[in-house]
Amino acid sequence: MRARDISTDRMLNKIRSIKNEKRMLAEEGLGKAEPVERDNFYRRSLILMDEAVRSVKAINEEIVITKDANEFGDIKSAQEELVKKTIGEDVMFDDNSLIYHTKDDGGGFEDLVLEGRIPHMGLTFKFSYNDPSGDGVYIWAEQMNLSENNLRTIGKVRDAFSNWKDGITSDGEIMKRLSQFSEKKRHQA
Repeated sequence: MRARDISTDRMLNKIRSIKNEKRMLAEEGLGKAEPVERDNFYRRSLILMDEAVRSVKAINEEIVITKDANEFGDIKSAQEELVKKTIGEDVMFDDNSLIYHTKDDGGGFEDLVLEGRIPHMGLTFKFSYNDPSGDGVYIWAEQMNLSENNLRTIGKVRDAFSNWKDGITSDGEIMKRLSQFSEKKRHQA
């Protein structure tokens, strides 16, 4: 058992001496530190994912729906009011909170996405009409207290999503109008 300790000590001492020599050479300017390879699986996957996202964005088009938009301002206002009515909190929406993603030719799907926030809770939410999971409600919160009141509000966000999605489905015209607009815009380009 002691022989292992001695050999381990020798290896550690050798490693320390090599590190010290490299440090001393670097300090004296006689040697350069060895380059550290920064390329790894994680970095490569980030690069590949970035390329994939860029290629999808080249195929898919995003149409930001604003209240000022002549053709779809009514849709944005109606969607926001429905959510505010359901949640009943100080829900806020940015100008670019409602986005229509067009259907691409490569098998992608069209989607309508609504994003909003409840500032006093530090909560942001996102509704996705055609989410692949079938249940496209997402929330982000930073250091939110899980009080009974906040949990009820999260439940209201969930209810607002259900109402929002059911409203779009039962109307039937919203997605059709957006799809027709997208096709007309694509043919003009």
